[in-house]
Amino acid sequence: MSKFAREIRHKIPQDAFTERDLKLLMRKATPASRYNKVKRALASGDLLSLKRGVYAFSNDIRKDGLHLFEISHLLYDMSYISLESALSYYGLIPERVSTVTSVTTKAVARFKTPLAFFTYEHLPKEMFRHGFRRVKEGNHTFLISTPLKAVLDTIFLRKKSFSDLDNLAKDLRLDMQQLKEKISDMSNTELAHYREVYRNKTIDKFLEQVVWKLR
Repeated sequence: MSKFAREIRHKIPQDAFTERDLKLLMRKATPASRYNKVKRALASGDLLSLKRGVYAFSNDIRKDGLHLFEISHLLYDMSYISLESALSYYGLIPERVSTVTSVTTKAVARFKTPLAFFTYEHLPKEMFRHGFRRVKEGNHTFLISTPLKAVLDTIFLRKKSFSDLDNLAKDLRLDMQQLKEKISDMSNTELAHYREVYRNKTIDKFLEQVVWKLR
């Protein structure tokens, strides 16, 4: 391990970090000096570039390992995990999802990294600001939509249409029993809030059927 990698490994607790973290650590270094040190660390394999300004330590010097959901936020802030990744995380669909899917208030984005492919779909602010939570798994922390919000985002962004819950379950391969358990403690006020925010006929139909058939 190079001297530079050893120094920042000692000072940076997480296994992935940004250019901003380096600036805080190397306040006296010029941008050119910082760039050259990072460039050499990348060439030697001590660091891995995830995108411009986002790096990870090489596998042999990581402490806790990398969590793709946590990496997703580093790559594109103002975002949280939703859509297929969230549905898979909650066990609502059987597939293991290879692409990490998120929603954001910013522009649609795609990042191909050595770790995985990350996609970000745009949601209007009123749809984005509710229905997600912070999850801590070991030393990793990430933001993810609630189970119901992940379904609503999928219907809205993938422009799904269906005639009834059975049709929806088949289309998305949803485990409706799991969904029922996940939303059993939601209040009618919360469900009404989603209906007001999304203002979508397909989602209105879905929420009505959730209320009467699942809960």
